[in-house]
Amino acid sequence: MSEVKEKCFNPHDWRESKQLPLVEDTPPVKLEQSEPSPELIANIEQVVKAIEDNKLDITTTYPKWRGVGFGLADSCGESGRKYYHRISKQYPEYDEDECDLQYDRCLKADGTGDKIKIATLFYLAKEAGIGVSNSEDSDHLSPLPRLSKIVYDRVPGFFHQVVKVGTNDAERDILLIGALATISAVLPNVRGIYDSRNVYANLYAFVMGKPGSGKSKLDPCRKLVKAIQDHYNELHEQEYAKYQAKMAMYKAQKKDDPSLIPPVKPKKKLIILPANNTAPGMFDLVNNNGGWGLIFETEADALANAFRNKDFGSINDFLRKAFQHETASSYRKSEQELFEIEEPKLSVVLSGTPQQVLNLIPNAENGLFSRFGFYSTPSNNRWKDVFREFKGTTLDDHFQMLGERLLVLYTALLQSSGILFELTEEQQGMFNQRYDRLQNQNATLLGDHFDSVVKRMGLIVFRIAMIFTVIRNMDSITNSESLVCNDDDFNNAMAIGEVLLEHSKHAFRGLKETPIVKQLPNHKERFYNALPEEFDFQTYSEIAEKIGLNPKTVQKYVREFCNKGLVQKIGHNQYKKNI
Repeated sequence: MSEVKEKCFNPHDWRESKQLPLVEDTPPVKLEQSEPSPELIANIEQVVKAIEDNKLDITTTYPKWRGVGFGLADSCGESGRKYYHRISKQYPEYDEDECDLQYDRCLKADGTGDKIKIATLFYLAKEAGIGVSNSEDSDHLSPLPRLSKIVYDRVPGFFHQVVKVGTNDAERDILLIGALATISAVLPNVRGIYDSRNVYANLYAFVMGKPGSGKSKLDPCRKLVKAIQDHYNELHEQEYAKYQAKMAMYKAQKKDDPSLIPPVKPKKKLIILPANNTAPGMFDLVNNNGGWGLIFETEADALANAFRNKDFGSINDFLRKAFQHETASSYRKSEQELFEIEEPKLSVVLSGTPQQVLNLIPNAENGLFSRFGFYSTPSNNRWKDVFREFKGTTLDDHFQMLGERLLVLYTALLQSSGILFELTEEQQGMFNQRYDRLQNQNATLLGDHFDSVVKRMGLIVFRIAMIFTVIRNMDSITNSESLVCNDDDFNNAMAIGEVLLEHSKHAFRGLKETPIVKQLPNHKERFYNALPEEFDFQTYSEIAEKIGLNPKTVQKYVREFCNKGLVQKIGHNQYKKNI
């Protein structure tokens, strides 16, 4: 198998890394290779045996051979090498040493093959006529991407401490995404300018998975704000004691002086706002906090119930406005008074099943869907060591300790006169170029209904970069009037945005009342995704035949891809995807 010079596009590396040092002295976490499930191993063995029995070569081109290697390395690690050899042996020019060298490259890819999963092997096998038992419905065959190791190597040291308690890729991803969204609620006086408007760090995140899939790993992130809540509880106790003293004096003197005005009872600030609430109640709590707060629910139905109850008012409307920091108002008929919150700063962290997503957001029409960054967890049928200790402490204690560091940062930010977050001019150019291409690509493949998701994902990425930058500089924040994003934090934010966008597509297809669902399977998107990096007429005709598409239809698709810039013609009957 002759070697072809690789031109791998890595969505996590937007330029060559400058290896900027971490501000903190916390070393990166050494990530453990997740063990493949017995069901996955059984399916791989089934496919490989069928390939051997039928003497089929599914690696007829270098991209396919490389893709199979990435898929096996990602899901099986070193134990996938034997399968790679067994598959590669069907190639007439198979060379054992060359095969070993190629698998070594796949294992050391550092994110280059992050979007290439084990589903690649099953897809190529299916193309060759080999079926896989239960593969259509198995979550562990899902092509949904996970965050790569290079992302974790680059995060600020604080986040190394957050993700170190994760035992597999999905758990680490959930912890990082949950921590980002939780921390986004407690970064006062930090802003950036996006589309000519002030924006703050606040994020909406939804971790979606079947029961028992591990989404409960999100819950410890709640402890990150406990120290801040404890601080406000102490302040409230002090204010309440003063109030009681003033009230006792008022009661003693009001008979002698009827003009006395009773003292105002102090209101308690709640960092985490109860989701099962009325719209006026939610409005009051956010208003008491000065316009900010965090909704954190591990059962999304608590919020969905508030949406369904007509007596609860329009919390949905409030959430949509708060994401964009648009002025929210509430009219109290009993008091005949209009209350307004300018620039509400609300963060939301939810987890739930796919059905709970539907209960909360049945369609994409009202815009709430596009405001969330979705992450889907794979099913996990393996028993977990429930007696595994984390360095002699508990998760709650560990996150409480991290929360105390956040309290110091939060206090410093409150005392700040205001900090402006900025991207460099070069980062701005790369950001605009990438999201222009993503918007064009997704509008072509998924239609206009997904357009708002891509646009708001750009804002989400900007906010993630803001959070990373603040946390990286958390020990010197008091002397800052502006913070400029470094390349590591920009690259990480862009990488996370790409992963969240793919997971949002997955959630989007599950919305019952979204028009695109009626068109599933989306033949245009499926055809585009099946195309190799470079192809010709014969290649795309064969792909069309296997998918069951009309040759004239795919010719129209290819012309449209070229017109929209998704594909470029590089020679006579030669095409290349603009990834």
